[in-house]
Amino acid sequence: MTFLMARHFIGFFILSALLSSTTFAQHHLAAGSQLGYGYFMRNLDQEGDVLKTRSIGSLTNFGLSFQYRFKDRIGIEVGALVNRQGWKMKDEAFESRNPGFEVELKNVNLFNALFAALQYIQPFDDYNNVYFQTGFHYNLIGGQSLSEQREYVLANELITNTSRYAQNNMSVSPEIGYQYRDGYYNIWSVGLRYNHVLQDQTMMSADYVVTQNGTEQYSSTYSASGSYISLVAKFYLSVFYDPGRPKFRRLDQDKPEYEPVREDGILKGPQDKVQEVAKDSARIGEVKDRMYQITHSLTVSAATVTVEIWDDQKEDGDRVSINVNGEWVIEDYTLKKKRHEFEITLKEGDNDLVLHALNLGRYAPNTAAIRVFDGKEEYILVLTSDMRKSGALEINYKP
Repeated sequence: MTFLMARHFIGFFILSALLSSTTFAQHHLAAGSQLGYGYFMRNLDQEGDVLKTRSIGSLTNFGLSFQYRFKDRIGIEVGALVNRQGWKMKDEAFESRNPGFEVELKNVNLFNALFAALQYIQPFDDYNNVYFQTGFHYNLIGGQSLSEQREYVLANELITNTSRYAQNNMSVSPEIGYQYRDGYYNIWSVGLRYNHVLQDQTMMSADYVVTQNGTEQYSSTYSASGSYISLVAKFYLSVFYDPGRPKFRRLDQDKPEYEPVREDGILKGPQDKVQEVAKDSARIGEVKDRMYQITHSLTVSAATVTVEIWDDQKEDGDRVSINVNGEWVIEDYTLKKKRHEFEITLKEGDNDLVLHALNLGRYAPNTAAIRVFDGKEEYILVLTSDMRKSGALEINYKP
C-alpha cells in the first residue's frame, strides 16, 4: 500500500514538471542543512502494566545534504542525518512498595541515517513557495544491546533493564512546508514531516525484570518502531544558479522595436547616439548601500527630459526603483510591457540614473529598457541590475 502511494506521488511530481516546463527554465544546485525536533507517533508497545511512560518519546536530528532543482519546480535531494531518540519510563509499583524511592528509566540512542527525497515546489510569487516532498530513509541504527542494573539494598530488590536495537530499518517520510528564496537564491524553509517505518520493523525492544532475593517478582517488555512526526527547519546555500533566461535583443545594439528617427532621409537608431562605457574605465558609485557602475553614457541639451521604462522581454515581475543624483524618482515599480513615463530635472554636467533592483523577477537578472527624450533627440538602451550591483546611465547635460 505504501509503495503504491509513493509511486503515485512520484508520478504527480513528474506530471507537474512537464506541465510547467514551458514557463520555467532554472537549474539550481544548493548545499543544505536541516534541524528537526519531533515526537514518536507510536510511542511504546508494552506488554504488562508495570512500566508507565513518563513523557512522549522524542527525536532530534541534524542533517547535511545537496539539492538539485530543475525548472524551479522539481527538487532532488540526497544527504545524511544524525539522530538522537529517547524515552522516559517509571515503575510506579516499586514506588508504592517503597515510599520515598523511585525508578526512572531513560532509554537513549544515537544513530545515523541516509536519505533521498523528491520535492515539488509551487511558487506563489518571486520569493514565496510551498513544497510537497516524499523521502526515503535508510536508518543505520547499529544493532547494539544496552543493559542497566540497579540494586536497592533497602528492599533487597534488583532491577534489570535490557534494550536491544535493530541493525537498521527503512522508512518513508512525506513532508509539506513553506519556503522563502532570498535575492541571492538561498532558500529558507520550515516544514512538517511524518516519518513512517516500513513493514512494522522494530527499532528497539527491551525487557524489564525485578527480582527479590534471586526470585523474579514481575517483568515487562516494550518495543518501538521509530515512526515520528517532527517540525523541520532548513537552509540551502546556493552553489550554482542558472536562470535559463532566453537570449534577448539589446535595443541599443540591434534593430529597435520602435519607429526610428529620420533625419534627411537617413535611418538612425539609438546605437548611433548612446555610448557604451568600458568596464575598466566605468565610474563607480553607491546608492542605498549597493554599488552601481556606469554602463552607458549620453548627452542631452535640455535641463528637463522625459524618461520611459518598461520590460522589453516577457513580463516576469521585475521590481525596480530609479535613483537620479541621490534622489528617488520612482520607487518599487513593477516593470510591464507598457511604458511608464516620468520627467527628471538635470543639473549641468554629469547626472547618474541608477536602476536599483528590488528583486530578480522570474528570470534573473533584472533588466529594464529605458528611453530618454530631451525634446529633440531620443535615446534607447537596456540597463541590467542584480541584488549585488546596479547598472547606471550617465546623462551629461550641456545647455
